[in-house]
Amino acid sequence: MELKANTRGVARALAGGMCMLCAPMAALAEFKITDGANELSINFWIDAQAEVVKGDGSTAPATPPSTRARLNQNSSELRFTGTRKFDNNLQAFVTVGSEMRTLSTIDANVTNTFGFRNTGIGLRGSFGEVAIGRWDVHYQYYPAVAAVDSAYLTGPIAWASGSVVAFMSYSTDLIGNRYANTLRYNTPTFAGFTGYAAFTRNDGGTNNTVTGLPNQQDRGSNLALTYRNGGLSAFASYFDRTGFVLPLPYTATNSAVHQTSLRAGAKYTLPMGLAIGFGVDQTANRHNAPASGVDAEAKRTAWAVPVAYRLGGHDLSATYGSAGNASGDLLVNSPLGTNDQTGAKFMHLGYKYWLDKDTNFHVGWAKVTNQANANYDLYLGGALGVRGVRALAGTDVQSAQIGLFTRF
Repeated sequence: MELKANTRGVARALAGGMCMLCAPMAALAEFKITDGANELSINFWIDAQAEVVKGDGSTAPATPPSTRARLNQNSSELRFTGTRKFDNNLQAFVTVGSEMRTLSTIDANVTNTFGFRNTGIGLRGSFGEVAIGRWDVHYQYYPAVAAVDSAYLTGPIAWASGSVVAFMSYSTDLIGNRYANTLRYNTPTFAGFTGYAAFTRNDGGTNNTVTGLPNQQDRGSNLALTYRNGGLSAFASYFDRTGFVLPLPYTATNSAVHQTSLRAGAKYTLPMGLAIGFGVDQTANRHNAPASGVDAEAKRTAWAVPVAYRLGGHDLSATYGSAGNASGDLLVNSPLGTNDQTGAKFMHLGYKYWLDKDTNFHVGWAKVTNQANANYDLYLGGALGVRGVRALAGTDVQSAQIGLFTRF
């Protein structure tokens, strides 16, 4: 058995889609234990910032406080990857990704972080790849697999334009997520194209109840296609989820939700180091609550333009994004009484200085500007950094960060 450090990265895993959130980590060093037929790789990254988040503009009392300072661990992770080789170019693999809580507890509802990231087992061969476990579904193609908006994966998570692209104003629920009980299939790559399919039953067999409806079983399906050729990367992804429960907007009454989302984007990187991307998402949530006489839909379209420029060890990045007003009857028939003023804008400016290929120092700023009836917030941070609670309607949320990223 041999122990060695391999700096070739995880490009082999990326080609098969095994490590979906590692696309910008392609130069990632890994520590490898191998006896020829079997390999165990260990890699991790730590992404830590000091951050000040401020919210203002709302006339309602601010809960939590309108300004907070914190230390933020972002997407720090420890990952184990094992492969076992068989005849006919067949491989079995296992991946265990675990959250590294180096600084703060960003989600009080998660008490066991081991295996909380992409974790599962599968087979890979000439047929492509099939796997079962806890996997990213739908949301990973925009920032990671196609790397359209990837600056935050080696910097502050507040830089992510998913703040408007991956949420709807009145809901705390991420559009696409990392789901347990997921079966997925990736095709072989042909002429730059790779296809993906996933089915998830996220409830683990439990039922969600809504008065007046049969028990709901949370399940979803996802089809996606990516393309890579030279400096061009692109993707399209469709997600259909049903049987999950969310409160009706601005009430405490549960409703059964059927969500559909179509998301697409592309990025082109010029030889001079300038990368320009574009992403767009259209999501519709249909809420059904018979006891309240509600069967109505809200739909919104959001888009973003991420731009990045690299010169030597210097990275500059900027993003502008926008979520439009909702359409449909859901918000009109809610206590809000209107679809007007339910959009938001997103901006970020960032700078990284790479000390070497695996370590950077960074500083940046991000802001979500909400219209009067919108409550978008910084990506995955929740209201001023408290996950699961959104900003108050009309609040403008901004964050300034300084930090360090390193990977091994």
